[in-house]
Amino acid sequence: MKSSHLRRSVTAQFLGVLAAFSLPLTSSYAIVAGTVDLELSLVTDISGSVDATEFNLQMSGYSSAFRNPLLHSAIESGPNGAIAVNLIFYDDTASVGVPWTILTNASEANAFADVIDGLGRPRSGLTDPAEGIDLATSEIFNNAITSTRQVIDVSGDGTSSSGGPPSLARDNALAAGIDAINGLPIGSTSLEQYYIDNIQGGTGSFTVLANDFADFQASVLEKLEREIRGELTFGEAPRLLTSGLRTTSIVVARTATRDVGDRLFRMRSGVRSEPIVTTQPAPYSSKGGMAKGGMAKTPITITERCPWEVYGQIFYVTEDTDAQYRTVRPNVPGANFPAFQQLIQPDTSTDIFGGTVGIDYDIDDHWTVGFALSASRAESDMTFVGNVDIDNLTLMPYVSYYRPIGNMAFYADLLYGYGMNEYDTRRLPTGAVGNTDGDFHTLEFNTGLNLRNGGFVHGPLAQIRWLDGEIDSYTETGPGAVFYPQADYESLATQLGYQVSYPMEMAGGTLVPQGRAAWEHEFEEDQGTVAGIPLGELDEDLAVLGLGLGYFTNCGWNAVLDYEARLGSETQSHYVGLKVGKEF
Repeated sequence: MKSSHLRRSVTAQFLGVLAAFSLPLTSSYAIVAGTVDLELSLVTDISGSVDATEFNLQMSGYSSAFRNPLLHSAIESGPNGAIAVNLIFYDDTASVGVPWTILTNASEANAFADVIDGLGRPRSGLTDPAEGIDLATSEIFNNAITSTRQVIDVSGDGTSSSGGPPSLARDNALAAGIDAINGLPIGSTSLEQYYIDNIQGGTGSFTVLANDFADFQASVLEKLEREIRGELTFGEAPRLLTSGLRTTSIVVARTATRDVGDRLFRMRSGVRSEPIVTTQPAPYSSKGGMAKGGMAKTPITITERCPWEVYGQIFYVTEDTDAQYRTVRPNVPGANFPAFQQLIQPDTSTDIFGGTVGIDYDIDDHWTVGFALSASRAESDMTFVGNVDIDNLTLMPYVSYYRPIGNMAFYADLLYGYGMNEYDTRRLPTGAVGNTDGDFHTLEFNTGLNLRNGGFVHGPLAQIRWLDGEIDSYTETGPGAVFYPQADYESLATQLGYQVSYPMEMAGGTLVPQGRAAWEHEFEEDQGTVAGIPLGELDEDLAVLGLGLGYFTNCGWNAVLDYEARLGSETQSHYVGLKVGKEF
């Protein structure tokens, strides 16, 4: 989102008034200042293929739209009740036709329409929509306006015939922070597809086809109303919030049970807690140090075992999940509805802070049982949809097995987790809030082999993780409150990978650097539907990369610092954890 400083001085107010009387000027930078719901740049084709009549039809379409009460209502319906709009002409160059103007009511929108009616065609040349997109991007990021959304609206009757590819300009604009670039092609369905492939982009972007210039007026009204009201309709935000809640709940569950106590790190490295054996001299005898019968006394051997360990662990996770869309092309006989991109999962950013405490007990040289308690708080921001805070408490019993076999070792580990979540939601744009609970069950099995080669311990590793959870039904409070039925979520994932550790014996203990890499496959990537609309998909395949450093003293303190990255086509996450334990 663009961040602009709002100048509330008398000077800024004076300049804003001056701008209202200076609309025909071609420079728009720093003339208008304010806080609005939307910055909208209308990028309009004036190339040689657009004759004078067609140019006038375009201008008439825009002016009629800004005089329409539907558009006035849309402008006034936002949180700030204001939008900023400019108009840019492009052929093989680009220029500002109408500078930035803030609209807050019907009279200001009608005045803006009057300015458009007075515009004359400045020139004509080849067709280069990239020029228009580049100038619109510069205009948006070089004004004194603060907005929630920034949208570029490109219209035209042909493909690029000059300059660079419009897809590059689109990608650069989105990378700079533009939220969406929408298309309004005038002509055939093939041009519509060109706009979808090369111009349309960003969160909730869409393309509306006008069959010809005469049809432009109706199409531009539909398009502008969608852009001003926002990408989401009233019914879409609750569906998308449900989709985001499911995805975030899976992240919370996976984080809570991830290598509790770093026991897997230790088993992969092959560092075991060994009994401490000490020998004391035989007791001294005042009769020559001899036992009865003339036999010498033997030294006393003491074996000290440390079967118990208590530990604490803190962790932080950040995960970004990209927005997901589906292309909807209504097929109604006798009607010509435009194709559009429907958002099915919001762009979501999640931060999790938490900790774990636990205790485990070595039954013998092979078997270990333990119990841990994890607590965390997740803060998740779903772009345009809202946000959620999740407080989690998870109970986790586990059992581990380790057996050396010659110059190698086998290990296996089984963990069960029962988690309880409390959700606090806030949905945009109304600000309605909700509170509900949920729980989940998860079962995780890990196994692997350790092979010793010189000082290295390395070998394959494998995991299977099952998760089943639900979010209780609830009703929001506040404006536009909505009832949410119970929602379920599932995951079944496997990992196959390899690890390398290098235990180094030191004076006080063993230092172990470790690296690992794995491929994770998700079998339940489809998250279901609401009213027949998909709720998005989990990444089917991810790369899981880890690095860590552990230090272990025998029958004493140990510590592990661990990092892990999960990289997929839709998801990127990073985990950092620090564990400290004490054996006794």
